[in-house]
Amino acid sequence: MGFLAPALLFGLVALAIPPLVHLLNRRRFDVVDWAAMQFLLTSERTRKKIFLEQFLLMLLRMGLILLLVLGVASPWLRLPWLAKIAPRPNRDVVIVLDGSFSMGYLKDGRTPHDAAKDWAADFIGQLQAGDSIAVIHARQTPTPLVGYLPTNLDQARGAIADAPKPRGGVNMSAAVREAILMLKASGKAQRDVVILADGQRHGWADPRSLERWELVGSGTPEGDMPNLWVVDVVHDRSPDLPNWSLAPIHSSRAVAAVDREVKFKTELQLHGPAVKPPDKVRVEIDGRTAGDVRPPSILEKGRIPLTITQKFKTPGSHLVTLRIDDDAMPGDNRQDYAVEVMPTLPVLVVDGANREARSRGSDFLRDALAPKLDPNPGFLLRIVASSEFTPELLIRPIGRDAGSVPRVLILMNVPSIRPDQGEAIEAFLNAGGGVLVTLGSRVESVGYNQELYRDGRGWLPARLVDPIGDENDLEKAPRLVLASLESPALELFKNEDTGSLVNSGYFPRHWKLETRTEGGGLPIAMLNNRNPLFVEKNVGRGRVIQTAVPLDNGWRTNLTDLGDYVRLTHELVYYLASSRGGDVNLEARQPIVFRPSGGELPGPVTVQPPEGPSRRVAVKEWPLIFDETRETGVYKLTTDTGKVQYYVVQPDAGEANLTPCTDEDRLAVSRLLPTTKYVVTPNDVLSSAANPETQIEFWWLLLLMVMGLLAFEVWMTRRIAGAK
Repeated sequence: MGFLAPALLFGLVALAIPPLVHLLNRRRFDVVDWAAMQFLLTSERTRKKIFLEQFLLMLLRMGLILLLVLGVASPWLRLPWLAKIAPRPNRDVVIVLDGSFSMGYLKDGRTPHDAAKDWAADFIGQLQAGDSIAVIHARQTPTPLVGYLPTNLDQARGAIADAPKPRGGVNMSAAVREAILMLKASGKAQRDVVILADGQRHGWADPRSLERWELVGSGTPEGDMPNLWVVDVVHDRSPDLPNWSLAPIHSSRAVAAVDREVKFKTELQLHGPAVKPPDKVRVEIDGRTAGDVRPPSILEKGRIPLTITQKFKTPGSHLVTLRIDDDAMPGDNRQDYAVEVMPTLPVLVVDGANREARSRGSDFLRDALAPKLDPNPGFLLRIVASSEFTPELLIRPIGRDAGSVPRVLILMNVPSIRPDQGEAIEAFLNAGGGVLVTLGSRVESVGYNQELYRDGRGWLPARLVDPIGDENDLEKAPRLVLASLESPALELFKNEDTGSLVNSGYFPRHWKLETRTEGGGLPIAMLNNRNPLFVEKNVGRGRVIQTAVPLDNGWRTNLTDLGDYVRLTHELVYYLASSRGGDVNLEARQPIVFRPSGGELPGPVTVQPPEGPSRRVAVKEWPLIFDETRETGVYKLTTDTGKVQYYVVQPDAGEANLTPCTDEDRLAVSRLLPTTKYVVTPNDVLSSAANPETQIEFWWLLLLMVMGLLAFEVWMTRRIAGAK
């Protein structure tokens, strides 16, 4: 036996009230005998009767207080035989409805989402008066449909019937954690979380999900853990279902220049038994058809890689959409990617050579990025000597357009960086800029290491050791290792064709770079003497690439003679510029940060989410931070001047894999959450009241006894008064 509200038992102090009242009433008047009193004295028998009646009345009143206090404290019993015959106790229930797009798999005209709604309606129909129920829609971010525990069952029934269609992924552990918090304040002994899902392993028992379940189990006190009932609403579904899906789009260029080719990569993925792949992949730009792509017939490990090349004719934000024809699961047949297109990409180049020098390293970069014979170059370059480099150059336009503030800074063999310059570069990186640091014979390593690297705490990716190698010994010159090219900026060079960077490039002399310190960068290209050629590090919202060579013809490298030199410089600069542009392709709940270019004044912005009506947001100052990105898909922001900016919250690609949970998977979750039980019908949940360990509340019985004793007390009081 126990009490749900044991603190209220302090009310038992009130049991002393009836005896005190009785004693005080006896002392209210002084008793004075007089001569004729002897004729009025009651007999000994009558006095005993009166005493007994008064004593019983006092006990009756004490009993009333006792039963009332015990009833309010909500007592419960746990008796095996009583559990079998006792009425079903009231319960608090939270239904967690899986809203991921795998619940939209269509078979025989029905989806698991439809089956889950029917199951929930049947379950609610079997609840009784006094039961409370809340509803959570589980997606990548849980959404409460009924965010509290009302006893109005029709409210929960209507919320489930109107639940949004399945889309995106699911974070089931976050939804269950929210349900547990709802039930934490419950006053009922029976607390249940009913999870309606499709039995998919992904999102339930994959390695990442098991880590999340472990956090839920370890972070919830034993007494706060309710019963977890897991219902596979399509438990009879075949474990081997065919499904074609599109993988998320990737590109090393989230920022591009007008009329320049941009490559987007994706792949068709087959899950389940082999079936005919889609005939075509439709390409859309800003919602308008831009052609079709015929996928190759080569299928390797269930995947068909696709590369789409696209040019953009106008600057601004653009949306690239790839689609295949809808199949049984339409939620994975579309992928979106936002890209920012600029008239030209502004680049500030700081050259370590004096302006009067006959040959400067920046001349090679200028010829590669913005050659004189190109009437419409993709890059807008401003080249300054290191002595002319001031922090203001990083925040001012380098062209006539107000939007031509540098996106990339290139330090070409600069001897040293002053403290004010270093601080300005770090602020530039934190704001999302990209920095390319090339090292040559002019560089002074002491200043770089002490001021910029700072044992891994600075923004420079690697520590400079010494220049190594003999520029006169070309036969022993180190070369690139193909397997080390793992960065998206270097994917184009993963080949050994004649004349290519990997096949023909050699570097007789270069700086030895060290990255072993904690906080250092990551080598993204290695030479065959086991020294890094390129090292990358993320700093704030931006990124830095440090090269062990000056990217010119110094130290007798043949880099500038290779056909890949122009492509290498383009890819490095585009990749660095994309660090800021990458903020338009987001994860779920990652906020949108919108700051229009061109000096536009703050004003209202219309936000169109992936589903539902648009919203008009007042903006008093830039940037606009919009953090309601619960749903995956495309968010379109439009200013009053007509400027459009696209943002894409990427879906969970793992949802396309319909592999069901095995018994081992279910057992793994049960070990982490011991109250987890897998059931099929609503009765499996509701019949749990017959469990011998069930706590049976009987406060209602005590309150009925209070009412009965109260009536008896009134009758007895009147009887005693009438007898007198």
